[in-house]
Amino acid sequence: MVEELNRIANEEHEDRTTVIRKFIADAIGCYKKDKALRKYEQGRISISKAAEETGLTVGEIEEIYG
Repeated sequence: MVEELNRIANEEHEDRTTVIRKFIADAIGCYKKDKALRKYEQGRISISKAAEETGLTVGEIEEIYG
């Protein structure tokens, strides 16, 4: 895993710590999006609230579940 991180850091011209921080931030964003979409699927939140929590539009969510 360290070798892969080093390779990515070299490709991106960044240090490994910056790459790790970006990956963690992306993973947190994905987690929040998935969680909001699961809540919408379960009927626990409205499509408007799901759009707000995911940063997607209502239309984009409708396309996902169309």
